[in-house]
Amino acid sequence: MKLFIFGAQCAGKTTIVKLLGTKTDVPIIEMDDKIMELNNGVWPKDLKHKEEVLDLKVYQLVTDMPDVIFFENHMSIKQTRKFKEAGIS
Repeated sequence: MKLFIFGAQCAGKTTIVKLLGTKTDVPIIEMDDKIMELNNGVWPKDLKHKEEVLDLKVYQLVTDMPDVIFFENHMSIKQTRKFKEAGIS
């Protein structure tokens, strides 16, 4: 199963992640958490680096996973189409 959950900031994504974490063995990835993990635990100050390097690393990781529930609060139409082509609904 590959599932993409899109929600605005403060919409309750983290609450859903916590609930799902107790109900499923499917890996769950939150974009912001993964960005910080890839950036040594801090939010990147360089927005260009975040968008051109870190975001793309996360998107590739998610695309390559056989099963994943991915939470994000914004994404380009181009990337959304790539996810759809990769079977992420």
